[in-house]
Amino acid sequence: MLATHFERSPSRGEAVSALFAAESGIYGRFGYVLFRRAERWDAGRATEAVRARELCAVDARAARRLWTFLLDLDLMATVEAARLPVDDAVLTLLVDQRQVRPRVSDNIGLRLLDVPAARRYAAPLDVVLDVTNDLLPANAGRWRLRTAAAGGAEVAADGYPAEVVRTSEPADLAVDVRDLAAAYLGRC
Repeated sequence: MLATHFERSPSRGEAVSALFAAESGIYGRFGYVLFRRAERWDAGRATEAVRARELCAVDARAARRLWTFLLDLDLMATVEAARLPVDDAVLTLLVDQRQVRPRVSDNIGLRLLDVPAARRYAAPLDVVLDVTNDLLPANAGRWRLRTAAAGGAEVAADGYPAEVVRTSEPADLAVDVRDLAAAYLGRC
């Protein structure tokens, strides 16, 4: 039986339970889930939610058992899960996927501190970038980015080696260092 003791959450103004653990398999060898129950009030009516903090399973069968456990808890109106992979199997297990409201977010941040640092690229490239950087002026200026393949060298399995040097040539592209970092992460 789950505890009924709730503590007031100062950040959300709702009552939250202690942290619970549920296991799948013998002594949790196949998977576990850590979760809390939260009591919410809507128009004078209690609507409780389950918040899965961490779910770990060695195979799809164990994951299904743990998700079934969470989704079948009594008196729970919603199940919230944090930090799930975007391809988590739970989305394929649901009977009515229209009830799901996924929010995709990440915690990836990147700031290029050394623009001319050696990197590898998936395609041949020869471009002059006019980089602006208000926080680190040493990165600002015009940079010529040229992969070895642009000069006729063969590509290695992990991409083309590149050379980045300062130049006074006209820029092909003006870019802020933040946008350059986004491109480096594959966001453009």
